[in-house]
Amino acid sequence: MSEQREPVEVSAEVVATPEQLWELIASGPGISSWFMPASVEPRVGGAIEQRHAPGDDGLSRGEITAWEPPRRLVYEERTIATEFLVEARSGGSCVVRIVTHGLAAGDEDFRDGLIAGWTQSLATLRLRAEAFAGEPVGFERLWAPSPRTLDEAWTALLDRLDLAGARAGEEVALAADGLPPLRATVAVALDHGIVLRTAAPAAGVLRLAATGFGGRTSVVVDRYRYGGADPGGDAAAEKRAWERFLDG
Repeated sequence: MSEQREPVEVSAEVVATPEQLWELIASGPGISSWFMPASVEPRVGGAIEQRHAPGDDGLSRGEITAWEPPRRLVYEERTIATEFLVEARSGGSCVVRIVTHGLAAGDEDFRDGLIAGWTQSLATLRLRAEAFAGEPVGFERLWAPSPRTLDEAWTALLDRLDLAGARAGEEVALAADGLPPLRATVAVALDHGIVLRTAAPAAGVLRLAATGFGGRTSVVVDRYRYGGADPGGDAAAEKRAWERFLDG
C-alpha cells in the first residue's frame, strides 16, 4: 500500500444559506453552474459524474458515500475521496470546505494543481452564489494542448491577453487577437490560473488556467455566461473567437 499524505483542504466564505449552497454542490445543474458539466444521483451509493476534459479520461465517475443535506457530501473515485462541508456563520454566510482524502505521497505537482483548481472553482462558486444566484447559465469549456512547459504556456497566455501581473480586485480589459472586448474584475489570481468576473459583453465568469492534466500541458478556458441573454448569438461568436485565439 502506498504511503498517503495529509488531506488537502481549500475553503471559502460565501454569502448564502446552507440550503442554497447544498443545491450548488450536490445537484447536477448546481455543479454545472460553477464547476463543470455533472450528473448526480442524490443518495448514498448514488453515482456522480463530472466532465473535466475531452475523451474517456476526462470523465470522472464516483460513488457517493455520505449524503447529509445540507451539511456534508462525500464521494469516492478509486482511492481518492472528496468531501464537501458547509458550515453556517452569523450574518447570513457559510464557510464551504473541500477536503480531498487519500492522496499518495510524493506527487507534489498533482497536490499543488488540486489546490489551485479547487481555489479557482470556489471563487467561481462564490460569484455564482452571491452575484448570479438563480440565473440561467451557459457554459463552454475549451481545451488546447500546448507543446510548452506549464510555466511557458501560462506566461504566453498572460502576455497575449495583457494580464501579466494582474491582481485580485483589479479591473482589466481584454481585447487581444480577435477576441471581443471584455471588461472584467479579477476575483482570484494564482500561479497558473485566474478567475475574472466579467461585466461586458456578457455578465458572468471567465476562468483561465494552464494545467498538466494527463501528463501534458494544456490551456483551459472556462466561460460561464449568466442571465440567459444572448443578443445576436454573442455566445457562439465569443466561443469561435476563443477557438481561433487558442489555435494561435
